[in-house]
Amino acid sequence: MKQNNKKQAGFSIIELIVAIAIIGILTSVTVLGWRERDKGLALGRSVHQLSQDIRKVQELTMRAEDFQGDPVRGGFGIQLISGTSSYILFADCDGDRSFDATGTAASCLLATDINPFPEQLEIRELEEGVIISIFPSLTTITFIPPDPAVSINNFTATSITIILGTNGLTRSIAVNDAGLIAIE
Repeated sequence: MKQNNKKQAGFSIIELIVAIAIIGILTSVTVLGWRERDKGLALGRSVHQLSQDIRKVQELTMRAEDFQGDPVRGGFGIQLISGTSSYILFADCDGDRSFDATGTAASCLLATDINPFPEQLEIRELEEGVIISIFPSLTTITFIPPDPAVSINNFTATSITIILGTNGLTRSIAVNDAGLIAIE
């Protein structure tokens, strides 16, 4: 007597549904985790960009760099506005330790407090969704030659903390009166 011991090849419909469900769950977990990691990476890149730009204006001051062919009397600085995702790098032509967006002076060399010269070097944008949080809400950090000493909002301060955030994630940058810039 012959017995028919043939095994059926393939999957049952239940096995196929379970396999598809498992693949779907793993895919959704991976995609959600990727989005959160991407936000964290964007925040990290923004923190490093801002800290590098603060170092850049510090270095420009130490090198006594010219602005549009003229010497800069007050050094270089950065202006931050809380609740925004951009900031301004500037040359302090008139030595007032603040950013002048407009003015009628013919050059940086001829700028005064009363007759300023437009001091903008460039406007920098942070990564999408990253916002600056700082107090006071309009903060200017200026490096004053030749040391360079640090002026924060036209006062010599001991330190300031700049917080960058996106969707509940935050990172901070500290700047102290010795010119040390640290990511915390």
